[in-house]
Amino acid sequence: MVKTEQKWFPVEERSTSKEYPLMPAVLTLYRIVTSDCFKEATGVIWEASFLLDADIDSFKNYVRQDQWDNVCSECYMKVKRSPGFQEKLVKEFVKKTPKFLKFCRDIYKSNCGEKSNKELWEDYKKYISLYEDIYVWGEAFAFGARFQLSDYLSDYLKKKAASFNS
Repeated sequence: MVKTEQKWFPVEERSTSKEYPLMPAVLTLYRIVTSDCFKEATGVIWEASFLLDADIDSFKNYVRQDQWDNVCSECYMKVKRSPGFQEKLVKEFVKKTPKFLKFCRDIYKSNCGEKSNKELWEDYKKYISLYEDIYVWGEAFAFGARFQLSDYLSDYLKKKAASFNS
């Protein structure tokens, strides 16, 4: 069997110093989208491999092209076959978000300088847990579906525009 070289591409590039602070909470998204939780919520299996190239000022997230194409197609087809599916995800996201926001407000109002390292660590772990719980219902699926949906809508609009020119 001949082994073929896998193609990787940067799916996301950001400046950490100005636009987007690089933090472990953000990096958990890669664990979330490849987890059973994502599969249970969406029915999409994302077996993607990620590479992270980071330095003090920026980072790039790389994904294998074949895995990326597969998950984008699966997310898009899920919505195409069942248009109400996206609404189900949004409802679950909206239901779970207030708990996350309340926790964030409570932390913001608290005096973190008076907390022990253990208390800060517990707060951080709870933040990650609540973040993961809403993320799987929100951005992760939409992120995968948008590329295929963009292609579909672009092709559709080109055909419509061509029919007006005929």
